[in-house]
Amino acid sequence: MKKHLSAEQWFMEVRKAFDAAKDPVRAAAMEAYMKNNFRFIGIPKPIRARITQELFNRFEKPTLEILDTLVPLFWETPVREYHYFAMECLFHQRKHFRESDIHVFEKMMRVHSWWDSIDFISPNLSGFLCKKYPHLLVPTCKRWNADPDFWLQRASLLVQLKYKQDTDAELLFSLIRPLLAEKDFFLRKAIGWSLREYAKYAPEKVVSFVENNPLSPLSRKEALKHLG
Repeated sequence: MKKHLSAEQWFMEVRKAFDAAKDPVRAAAMEAYMKNNFRFIGIPKPIRARITQELFNRFEKPTLEILDTLVPLFWETPVREYHYFAMECLFHQRKHFRESDIHVFEKMMRVHSWWDSIDFISPNLSGFLCKKYPHLLVPTCKRWNADPDFWLQRASLLVQLKYKQDTDAELLFSLIRPLLAEKDFFLRKAIGWSLREYAKYAPEKVVSFVENNPLSPLSRKEALKHLG
């Protein structure tokens, strides 16, 4: 029988495993790739995934109640690999998400913000939660869309990224329109990305939206990328 760990015990086990796998040479390259916005200890995704699976094989996965304490512990550290582990632990418990977890995800996106955390938390955590609690979708996306933090604005566009044919097209288009004049690369990229994904299921709607709205060249290129 697998042992149940407290949040503090989980933190210690992860730290021990990560310390044994750290690589200063890789860390320098990873920090450079992320524009030196974060400190890394040099554990690439495949190795981190193996470590995570080994820990899950030895111990019971942390429950949401444990993660209530564990995620803040990881998020308070400056090391990016700990942030990744926290996000992945939450993903493993997505079927058990509680309605109030949307506030946890929003808080995570406001701290240590960069494209890698936003692009995981918004579609994989927030998006899944809003599928489970559909009444959260519109108010959450609209609140983030109007937020002065452009990372939350990007997140608003990506919540439905994996909704496929279930995407609320009118909501998506209504979120894009207020951001069309924004010059930030990450917002323009997200506009195109969100439209490109939806175009796989409703190409006519996306083409019509692109043709009738003043998208930036980058957003337009991304949106129509697979439409010939």
